[in-house]
Amino acid sequence: MKLKLLLYLFATGSVAAAQTRPAATLIVTNANVYTVDKQHPKADAVAAIGDRIVAVGSSAEIDLWRGPDTKVIDAGGKLLLPGFDDSHVHFISGGAQLDQVELNDATTPEEFARRIGAQTKKTAKGEWIVGGDWDETKWPKPQLPTKELVDAVTGNTPIFVNRYDGHQSLANTAALKLAGITAKTPDVAGGVIVRDKSGNPTGIFKDAAMDLINKAIPPMSHERRMRAARRALEHAASVGVTSVQDMNPEFADVAVYSELAEKGELTTRIYAAPMETNWQDQAKVGLRHAWGSSYLRLGAVKGYADGSLGSGTAYMYQPFSDEPGNRGLLSDEMHPPAGMRARLMKADAAGLQLRVHAIGDHGIAMILDIFSDIEKEHGYHDQRFSFCCAVNGCRGRETPASLRFLGRRVYVAAIVVLIAILKHGATDARLARLSDVVSVDRRTIARWRHWWRDAFTATPFWRIARARFMPPVDHDRLPAALIERFTGDSAEPLIALLRFLAPITGGAAMQAR
Repeated sequence: MKLKLLLYLFATGSVAAAQTRPAATLIVTNANVYTVDKQHPKADAVAAIGDRIVAVGSSAEIDLWRGPDTKVIDAGGKLLLPGFDDSHVHFISGGAQLDQVELNDATTPEEFARRIGAQTKKTAKGEWIVGGDWDETKWPKPQLPTKELVDAVTGNTPIFVNRYDGHQSLANTAALKLAGITAKTPDVAGGVIVRDKSGNPTGIFKDAAMDLINKAIPPMSHERRMRAARRALEHAASVGVTSVQDMNPEFADVAVYSELAEKGELTTRIYAAPMETNWQDQAKVGLRHAWGSSYLRLGAVKGYADGSLGSGTAYMYQPFSDEPGNRGLLSDEMHPPAGMRARLMKADAAGLQLRVHAIGDHGIAMILDIFSDIEKEHGYHDQRFSFCCAVNGCRGRETPASLRFLGRRVYVAAIVVLIAILKHGATDARLARLSDVVSVDRRTIARWRHWWRDAFTATPFWRIARARFMPPVDHDRLPAALIERFTGDSAEPLIALLRFLAPITGGAAMQAR
């Protein structure tokens, strides 16, 4: 009788235990799972319910989650990775760039002009040629392009093609006429119109000066914006990017994301951070940090302190070695710095998360002081202030308060020096001059850059070249056979690299709360 009772209790207990665990909708088994968990770095299988991972473990453990309707995928020993979170993208413009003229690998001025000419033939009357991501340092004689280089092949078709750091662009004569730009047009705060010896615009506009041309470009239609979003989502999915933090999107971009989410078509999780100059638009309706759904969130703002190294506009304490009179630029938002401080102070008080682009040592120090002032005024409340692409330290110019603050409170959205330099267009020449400015040994920088270039040539995780989109990874750098080879112990070299990349996945997600 006692034996029957024990058997009954065991059976009913097992049924109850099974009933308390819902069945997984998806199980991936027989996989080489990298977990990004230092305590348990590897596993064999993963279970998910809907869009949530509910268990990671051995194949036997995960099999307990199997139900009659569970979809099961046998990975055949292949490597299974967590989705990547890119902490700094410009999603819509990046998606649009995928269908625009590609200039980054144009290695001569002639090829640069030829590609723009070919794009002109495909461009309807009244439309502009934009995008490009050109890099003049790849040319035999590195020098900025001018309107004369492209006028003959573009005619009346206006162009405004950007350098790959996004901090300067080239306009042709047709674009200058539409924007009303002449030799008499003054420079603007936070920007430069590059001029020839006679004072005439060469066609190059840097940072805030780019808005002089941008204002003449017709706004993107809803249909074109939707198409760009779909292209960006498609590209992100193709390279394993499952979440992004979208910097300074227009509110029309957010409307497109919302529409896609409503249709169940937003396949990348997006945390949008519009410009800090518009912080009141979110605050007045009560939005706070990370507000929204698991797929679309608002509650952050993005600002700019300065420009970039590649364009010579990062705000430095000392002049660039190859431009003795140039210490870079403060952005138009920092004219005056007190205006930026006041806006960020109010945005933080409203519960919005603060993101600021700062690259030069002087720009970084100024933003650190603002962050320190904000915490002093409002107290610490897990703000998770974030630098977008901080590149170098302040070289003894920072205040003691800002030093303490940096050590405790600031998330750097891009790995200091490495990602920021490559994303913002510092080529070998710019790295050399950076070493002069910040007293870093050139050979050390060369070794880091050599390692970085080799690492990302051998792996499919980070597409550095498209600085305006910055989606991680592109398969054109990795033969499919190399991916297939990463099974069993052969995955170890990749695992070592992923340990380095973990802050840009888990760390980026932490930064976004």
